[in-house]
Amino acid sequence: MKAVSYFASVLAVAYALPSSSPAKCGPDSNCELVNINGTMSYRFKPDFAPGSSNHRRLFYSHAARQDDNDANLKVYMGKNKMQWGCDVDVLSAVTDSIDENCGESGCDEVAKMEFDVKKWEGDTSKPSDAKLKITTVGKFFDSDTRDFLREALRTTISDDSVEVEDAHWQTIPPPSGQHWGLPGESDDCAIKRFPNYVAINRFDGKNIKDYMEIHVELEKPEENCLATEILETILGAINPLAGDFFSVAQVLCDAEM
Repeated sequence: MKAVSYFASVLAVAYALPSSSPAKCGPDSNCELVNINGTMSYRFKPDFAPGSSNHRRLFYSHAARQDDNDANLKVYMGKNKMQWGCDVDVLSAVTDSIDENCGESGCDEVAKMEFDVKKWEGDTSKPSDAKLKITTVGKFFDSDTRDFLREALRTTISDDSVEVEDAHWQTIPPPSGQHWGLPGESDDCAIKRFPNYVAINRFDGKNIKDYMEIHVELEKPEENCLATEILETILGAINPLAGDFFSVAQVLCDAEM
C-alpha cells in the first residue's frame, strides 16, 4: 500500500457554481456533471472509467504518468442534513457500507446496505422502526486508491460534523390508562444528524481520476449545509492524508459544484 507522506500545497475551503466548466469536466474532458436523483455528481463519460484504455492513456501511460500527489482533491458535503436515527454510529455505518460494497476497482452502485434504526418522531411519540439505507458509489484504479478514498470519506465524520441532539420522549396513555393513573412509555434518544451525501473526487486538471460517494436515505431531509467552520474542520482532518494521492483539497457543499 502506498504511504501517505506529506502535504504539498496550501488547502482552502472553496466554493463553486453547480455546473460544469472548462476547468473541471468540460466538453474536452473525460467527465461530466450529472443529476442523479436530485443530487449533482461527477461521473466518467462512456469509455473513460478506470480500467478503460482511455483512462490508462490519460493517467497511466508512459507519457502521461505522474505522481498522484499532483491531483486536486475535492470533498463535497451534501447540503441536506438528515436524521440518521436514534443512537446510530454514523462512522461504523458508513465504514461497513464501503467495506461491503466496494471492491478492487469500484463499488456496487445497485446494492444498498440497510440498518435497522429507531427514527425520532417527536416528544410525545415512541420512535418508529425504520431502515437506514446507504448506497456507496465509486470508481477507482486499484485497491490502494480505494483505501485512500475510504479513509478520506471517513474523516468527514466527526464530533464536529455529526449533530447530536439528546432528546426525551414520553407517550400519553389512553384515557383508560389515565383514569387509573398509569404512566405512558418513555425513554431517551440521541438523535444523530449528518448530510445525506458525501463525495470524494480527485481531479487532474480538467479530468477526473477517481471518486467515492455515499447516498443515504431515511426520511425527507431538511436543507441545512454544514457551517463553514465545520467544513474547515473536516478539511483539517483530511490534510494528513495528503502526499501520494493529492496536493490540493477542498471541502464544499454539493450546491457549490
